[in-house]
Amino acid sequence: MAMLSYSNFGADTSGSPVKVHGAVNYMQKEYPELAIDGEMQVNFAMNRELRDAKYPFTRLKGKDVNTLIFPNLSSANAGYKLLQAMDPDTEFIGPIQMGLNKPIHFTDFESSVRDIVNITAVAVIDAIVDKKKEQVNETSVIKITNSLRQSALAGALLFSSHKSRTY
Repeated sequence: MAMLSYSNFGADTSGSPVKVHGAVNYMQKEYPELAIDGEMQVNFAMNRELRDAKYPFTRLKGKDVNTLIFPNLSSANAGYKLLQAMDPDTEFIGPIQMGLNKPIHFTDFESSVRDIVNITAVAVIDAIVDKKKEQVNETSVIKITNSLRQSALAGALLFSSHKSRTY
């Protein structure tokens, strides 16, 4: 998973990259088994060789990124539509708006049956999380919520290419 920004790995010490960097630090601390890193620009996220050469310390070294996490809904939607236009064979799940009282799952008039099934699967996971909240204490809820939503973070855009590797 690549947490996206206009900056790479702390190069900008103010503004939105700081928030993205903080989210990366939190995820790496709480979920060290996840292949997640950033903040990084899209070109480094999508080009393993470029990323590995310039930033050999990344947790994503040697790995292809199959999940892009955008810092806000505007950039997520623009990126989603751009990637969709560039490769019609790529399967997308999202966008999903997080950070509200409950997540919002989007479909649009161009959605296929598979798009609707995929976003429904994510909505089911969110419903399970809500049910679990009623059954466990608040500390456990945070861990369960983060675990089930690990690939659906704030303003996240999930995509999986038919050509990409499975990890």
